[in-house]
Amino acid sequence: MGNNNFTGNIPCSMGQLFSLASLQLRSNHLAGGIISSLQNCTELVVLDLSENEFTGSIPTWMGESLSSLRILTLRSNKMKGMIPPELCRLASLQVLDLAQNKFFGALTRCICNFTAMAMKLNSSGPIYYTYSRGFSIEYMENELLMMKGNMYRYDKIVRRPNRALPCRI
Repeated sequence: MGNNNFTGNIPCSMGQLFSLASLQLRSNHLAGGIISSLQNCTELVVLDLSENEFTGSIPTWMGESLSSLRILTLRSNKMKGMIPPELCRLASLQVLDLAQNKFFGALTRCICNFTAMAMKLNSSGPIYYTYSRGFSIEYMENELLMMKGNMYRYDKIVRRPNRALPCRI
């Protein structure tokens, strides 16, 4: 549902989509806070709310309820506040983009918990996930990431070198 002209808030009824695996609302005109009913979508692997007009802070329930998240993109909104330490519980997270908001405070040492970002992959390959609940679907993803003011599109996870990546804060 990205790249439309949707306005208003995310409907609370989205929280009833318990098996939802990917919610991409990038590049709309959505506003308000991130609705708490999304914490019911515990199967979410991808949550892309970038390039909207969301306000408020990152809800603590994201780190508590969305343990399957691999991609979280909140870039280019009007969000503010501190990054909650509960977000560090997302051990499966591979992509985190919080650029172009007004977050403040020190990054906590717990970001070292993002072990999926530092793991050596067996091979380079597309960003995809397999959803299986009585049937199996493979869904390919792509992500736009902001780095140092430039936008990059990634269709695959790049294999890192064989050396260990230390976590230093």
